[in-house]
Amino acid sequence: MSRALIAVALALAAPGLAQADNHFLLELEAGLTSPIASDGEASAGTGFGGTFGFGGRIPGFAPAYYLVGRVAHSAYEVEGAPRIGRPLVAHGELEIAVGGRMYLPLTQRLRLVLQVGFGEVFGESEVQREGTRELLVESETFALFAQGGLQFRLTDHFSLGAAADASFLPDRSDLEVARLASGLDELAVGRTRLALTTTFHF
Repeated sequence: MSRALIAVALALAAPGLAQADNHFLLELEAGLTSPIASDGEASAGTGFGGTFGFGGRIPGFAPAYYLVGRVAHSAYEVEGAPRIGRPLVAHGELEIAVGGRMYLPLTQRLRLVLQVGFGEVFGESEVQREGTRELLVESETFALFAQGGLQFRLTDHFSLGAAADASFLPDRSDLEVARLASGLDELAVGRTRLALTTTFHF
């Protein structure tokens, strides 16, 4: 009887102890975003995107490594001070990036996720200022990206998680027209985002 119980227990525990050898991931994310180091009062906006990657574990090592590609969209607003006429900048951007991701297991199912990348940000900034006409400025800027978060693997093929990520724009010359038109000393040096993630492993 005891052997039968042990066999049943092992059979029930096996799905949780074994992990499929998945080499691809598809992740969807959605959350809140805001600018970094803006001179105005920023309102949190929305952000969403998707990541595709392939990779796996190196035999004998716990972390898993993936090469990833990412497409995302962010939008937020920045309002200037009354002394400069309360300018309003509505900014939206499309991000395209490539990079690397590492999964570091903390428990059997909980993992730390770290990701870095680089790419391009295609932006549109609509500047509204009292006494002037609305101005639409388009930009294309090189960007660096970093992300960290936690992921809980519900099954071998499906995970839920939460992540914080940021972008940094080393060269902001394409944003100078929007910054000057708004009267702000600094429009943004990048953006932050807090998001929930859904990941499929296959």
